[in-house]
Amino acid sequence: MARNPATRQEITDRLIHYGGTSALEEIATIAQLVQSSSVLSAVERLAVLDANIGGFGIHTLLERGKSKQRSYDTEDRPIYRPIQYVQMYLTAPNFEWRARNAAEMACAHIEGLVKRFVERRNLLERMRSSPLGRLLHQRAVKYALPVSVWEDLCWLNDAVYVQVKHNYSVREIEEPEEVEERKGHLFSVEEALAIYVISRYLAVEIGNSL
Repeated sequence: MARNPATRQEITDRLIHYGGTSALEEIATIAQLVQSSSVLSAVERLAVLDANIGGFGIHTLLERGKSKQRSYDTEDRPIYRPIQYVQMYLTAPNFEWRARNAAEMACAHIEGLVKRFVERRNLLERMRSSPLGRLLHQRAVKYALPVSVWEDLCWLNDAVYVQVKHNYSVREIEEPEEVEERKGHLFSVEEALAIYVISRYLAVEIGNSL
């Protein structure tokens, strides 16, 4: 685990890159709703943001739930089940204690998509059970993606996914306001929500490229 967890600035820069300042402002609003226990309103607003991204997201689960459809096919469970977990964590009490888990599931969604690509292209048969970081550095995957998307996927893996799975240390460097917001957790509520949205944008990019 060579690097430190993603910083607030790194997360913010990528959220603005993919969703613009409007996404940044909306995530701040949603985080405030979560922290004030207005969970239903938070989920509704996140679903609207999700729908604007496209692809499968929390909005899909809500729409299919209302129409009593299956959330997803069994074969798609490794890809879409993590999204369901993010929704579950978001609607549970004390989301700040589940922010780490939500960030992990957002990354697991990406991992599922990359593994699906490897399977369908009949590539790297011996590596299909490999972790996301190893798969991303295989030529067949790396060169199928735009450089900037591949770089952001590597950042997501190294600075978020590996961290939430293995890092239980105190952050070495934090700004005073970040210490207050994180309250000893690896990622704050707002950061975890932003990571989810970044992952959703990257999932669409993967779908367009692979």
